[in-house]
Amino acid sequence: MAISDDIVARASADLQQALNKAGRARAQLEDAERDVADLQAFLRTLERYRNPAADRKSAEHGVNSASSPAKPGTRARELVDTCIAAIQRARHPLKIGDLLDVVLGAGLVLGGSDQKSNLAGYLSRDPRVESRGRSIGWDVVENEEAATVPASEEAASSIHEGGTDDRSTLTVPLQYDL
Repeated sequence: MAISDDIVARASADLQQALNKAGRARAQLEDAERDVADLQAFLRTLERYRNPAADRKSAEHGVNSASSPAKPGTRARELVDTCIAAIQRARHPLKIGDLLDVVLGAGLVLGGSDQKSNLAGYLSRDPRVESRGRSIGWDVVENEEAATVPASEEAASSIHEGGTDDRSTLTVPLQYDL
């Protein structure tokens, strides 16, 4: 029995509809995951306002909010800056494995036998990023006080010329020649 062209055409159309439906479902899942991350961050913020004593305890135990970013020009700063740029381009938190791929793809070197843990260590010491948990990943801190001038001279000069980063306009105090 030969398969008619009509049956093949109907099966192809059904396949295309199924592929379109799967694509819409993936997009809805990504939107839902972003909503979950945003709501979790919102609830954490509310909890900090509701329980300021816990915030003081975390500051006493060396949580990264009390530390400062690595010095410009260091390998640690370059690693973290690369991760921040990737998170900002993605516009959502990235898991440590994805960040490691970005760092290695940029030609940066991470030593040790467990590169993911080493990268997480660098990120955990920088107040500009925070972990949202293993299932969500690392995100840029939305606190403007944690934002600092980029380490590279190119980025710094683009800011003075009115350039922007991926998320918002950075401002630098005006300098006057006297």
